Amino acid sequence: MARESTGVVAPTFLCHVPPPQLDSPAERQRFVEQLIAAIPGARALGATSVDVYCDVGAFSLAETTRILQAGQTCGLLLRCHAEQFTHTGVAERAAQLGARSVEHLEEIDEAGIAALAQGKVVAHLLPGAVVTLRLRWPDARRMIRAGVRVALGSDCNPGSSHTQSLPLMMSLACTQMGLSAAEAWLAVTRHAAWSLDMPDVGRLTPGARGDLVLWNAESYREVCQRLGDPLVYATYVNGRREPAAPSDHAAEPA
Repeated sequence: MARESTGVVAPTFLCHVPPPQLDSPAERQRFVEQLIAAIPGARALGATSVDVYCDVGAFSLAETTRILQAGQTCGLLLRCHAEQFTHTGVAERAAQLGARSVEHLEEIDEAGIAALAQGKVVAHLLPGAVVTLRLRWPDARRMIRAGVRVALGSDCNPGSSHTQSLPLMMSLACTQMGLSAAEAWLAVTRHAAWSLDMPDVGRLTPGARGDLVLWNAESYREVCQRLGDPLVYATYVNGRREPAAPSDHAAEPA
């Protein structure tokens, strides 16, 4: 996919949920060791990050730490699904290890937020999953006040967030998580790019890639205000206009 896409793709070695048939601690330990052994091969194939899901029913804090440390040894960026259903302390641990981002964060505590701010870890919030799973809304306003960079993502997957709409995520972040429209734009551009360690995207400055979207809107706020409306007029990747997607039906800009 990374080779075929004209856009930016960040291949990730994702450790999501261990197989349910792993009944004993010894079996889980062997599985974790197999994942760790596979990381150098994933790096050789182009993976830039390792991402571990730490929660009840997924990987434990100790297992997550081992996998992240192995990824760090191989030179991968560190990420984790953190504090989504329960508080595990993994956000704080990830910050201590130098993670680039942590995702979800519905159940993060003050110590976790302080650790993210101190470690300059991006809090990557996923409103689509919150809606689908009926979870507590992450307090983005509290994170921003503490000095945490906040990014937004669609978390597009058929199980908990079956959407590709970043504008809808921006709307939910503004109405439910305390972001201003300007902060929502930062969350899907510069802050998101920083979390990927891609300094040439997420901004329109000399030397950048030239990835941009033209919107049929009178103000940047309008994209956040209009829930799910197709306002995209044109998309450019590397300075070249992309063919319109089937859902892009906005009229000519005024």
